[in-house]
Amino acid sequence: MNKEIMLPTELSIKDRKNMVKGNVNRTALFARTKVIDVITADNERFYLIYYKNSLIYGDKLDKVEEESFINKHFVKVLLLKPLIQY
Repeated sequence: MNKEIMLPTELSIKDRKNMVKGNVNRTALFARTKVIDVITADNERFYLIYYKNSLIYGDKLDKVEEESFINKHFVKVLLLKPLIQY
């Protein structure tokens, strides 16, 4: 187990006219909703919200409010980390 290697999942996000690449930090799944936390090379955090596999919201956020929809998903539902290779 001490030889675990994290395999980052890389995403490309088009923010207005700029293309931003980042790695998935964590994903929360509940019913038909997915919330994905993406961190870029500049340590910017993007949050993407999917419903029925369709993107309904995505934006760069500096912080997440404590009782917000995004925070509740990361605290109370199934949380997935990126894949681990053995």
